[in-house]
Amino acid sequence: MSRNLRALAVMMSLTSMTFGQVLYNVSGTVLLEDSVGVGTHENVKIKFYNLPSMVVEDSTVSQNSGAYSINVSPGYYLVEWTKDGYVPWELGGLSLAASTVLDEVTLIPGEVMEVSGDVSGTWTTSFVYYVMGDITVPGGDSLTINPGVRVKFSEGTGLTCYGKLKALGTADEHVLFTSREPTPLPGDWSYITLGTSYNTLTYVDYEWATGGINAFGASGTLIDHLTINGTLSLTASGMSFSSSSSLTLTNNYIAVAGEKGIGAADATNSVISDNTIITPAYGINAPNCTSCEIDGNTITTGDNTTGPGHGIYTPSSEQITIINNQIVA
Repeated sequence: MSRNLRALAVMMSLTSMTFGQVLYNVSGTVLLEDSVGVGTHENVKIKFYNLPSMVVEDSTVSQNSGAYSINVSPGYYLVEWTKDGYVPWELGGLSLAASTVLDEVTLIPGEVMEVSGDVSGTWTTSFVYYVMGDITVPGGDSLTINPGVRVKFSEGTGLTCYGKLKALGTADEHVLFTSREPTPLPGDWSYITLGTSYNTLTYVDYEWATGGINAFGASGTLIDHLTINGTLSLTASGMSFSSSSSLTLTNNYIAVAGEKGIGAADATNSVISDNTIITPAYGINAPNCTSCEIDGNTITTGDNTTGPGHGIYTPSSEQITIINNQIVA
């Protein structure tokens, strides 16, 4: 148990000894997507698991309207909403020290699918995907991930793509790559490797990995509206491309503590534009980026004052266009 969790447990124990059994009300609403406007939302099970032991502290079920209310002892919890035939939903790291109204949850029809080894085809929101071992898209195949799909990686696992990866999130329904741990930490899972050309990642949230997206020979790849929001390991870069030309890296938000926000070596004829990059080292590191366009990027550090060690670094690049970038230095 971490120091913070031990401190919280001691505080809760002292509270109970001083004032007797303390309970706080937790309430909220859970809806069944296929019943909105046409049916009821009863009998969704809401469980409160103590962290880190994962012992069930208490549970309740939803009413016809989807509303629920339960009195729970103070503590640190994983909350889980489940019903047979629906994809479960989780809220990790609930520190309960006062009565709380939780955000509304909507369960969609489907179930959990555990995956490992070779993968391909189309992943849909009928499932939440639990990665139990390393997964690989074989050469000549492709994996399409539909809008709104959640992919949860077990400790140490990752995704390697020798075939094409198409993670097709939208502004309203992002694709999520995240940890399967109930209380995720930086470095829980490995990273994604792209090893072939013409991949597409749009509106993707990428969190709790050891590293960012690594790519070799991934020419023609498009990454747009990728969000990496400071949850990776301290050595992680955001994106690292090598020997990959004609890239389109646009509208991404990358906050990392590693060597570079965006790395694009030998990325001729690429467009790197309108990204927000927060890093202490290299914002954009793009050697041999001949005929590239680097336009409209904002590059800074976490304090928005110090500035990164290098804003834009493009040695041995000819006919390169670098305009309209804002760099805190």
